Amino acid sequence: ADGGRSSRAGSRRGGDRNEGAGAGEGTLGAVLKTGHGAQGTGHGTDRSVLVVGGTVWTPDGARRADIRVRGEAIAEIGALTPGRRERVIDAAGLHVLPGMIDVHVHVDDTIGRCELADTFPTASELAVRTGLTTLGGFVTQQGGETLSEAVDRCLTRARGRSHCDVAFHLTPTVWPWDWTEVERLVSAGFTTFKLYTTYRDDGLFTSYERLGVVMERLVSLGARLLVHCEDDGTLAAVDASGLDFSDPRTHAALRPERAEVVAVERILELATRTGC
Repeated sequence: ADGGRSSRAGSRRGGDRNEGAGAGEGTLGAVLKTGHGAQGTGHGTDRSVLVVGGTVWTPDGARRADIRVRGEAIAEIGALTPGRRERVIDAAGLHVLPGMIDVHVHVDDTIGRCELADTFPTASELAVRTGLTTLGGFVTQQGGETLSEAVDRCLTRARGRSHCDVAFHLTPTVWPWDWTEVERLVSAGFTTFKLYTTYRDDGLFTSYERLGVVMERLVSLGARLLVHCEDDGTLAAVDASGLDFSDPRTHAALRPERAEVVAVERILELATRTGC
């Protein structure tokens, strides 16, 4: 709930006094969805919560309504009466919105030789404070581990340490893929994959030919693909001599717009041919 004031005040319509909302409470309002095993929440997943008096946004537009949430599902929307010992949040004067999803977040991971500054606790706290209730991170297979082991490694990092929901995209780095394992992971709910058309030195590069094979197979599994689009050959042809690497603008000079255009065009051609 976001309307420029806190929703900490107690309800005037009965039920329990409005209580703290964990990591996301404050001037941005109350965060109802605190994630599996989130720190410091203490709320059971079967508890009923009533949000009253707010302007509720749905696919049909905005209207004044109350919302009852049971567990992790919206049970009712309308003019509702608080139940016995039901937690009530007064949202008068506020807008009540669905939680937002950020599908591309690098958190609690190592990229190259660098440890990322944000961990799941810090990144997810920032997320819920700004209206995000799901973060989409990445599982990148490392040398010597199977893709399933990589998934377990990342799930272990997130479990019990996130204030919001976490989803993962999978990046296999061994060729050929173990398609039996991939099929098993897709069946378990890991239905998006992430590949790169560059970063050859980091072991992430996938050629267009291999991308075509992957895309055909993913279509048959009902899975989807995210692609980092910068053409590796175009990047490799950039003359870096004379560039000042103390100037941040050099990053753009090393990655010309044409590299992205070429890669996007190739990926679109493959998507058209394969239906991925």
